[in-house]
Amino acid sequence: MGLNGIDISSWQDDLVVSAMGTCDFVIVKATGGAGYSNECFRRHADETLAAGKLLGCYHYARDRGYEGSAEAEADHFINAFRPYVGKAIPFLDWEADALNLGVG
Repeated sequence: MGLNGIDISSWQDDLVVSAMGTCDFVIVKATGGAGYSNECFRRHADETLAAGKLLGCYHYARDRGYEGSAEAEADHFINAFRPYVGKAIPFLDWEADALNLGVG
């Protein structure tokens, strides 16, 4: 048996998790780099748990240290993720040089 799910970020600000009947899990963007925090993260994460869906939370890593070291990025994510320890699975979104590749 497979599971159906999506990943979301601030681009899906108006998404209503409880209205997604065929979705078993949601992976929500929490942070990016050492300074970006998704303003929708807590609301989307809390709505996912309240809807009885599985929750994942992800950090979008910067591959060139734009905003600091890998350690600073990890600390930033851990601080945001802390309320969901034991309730969610942490993920790392590592796309290396993808942003510089442009639209093909």
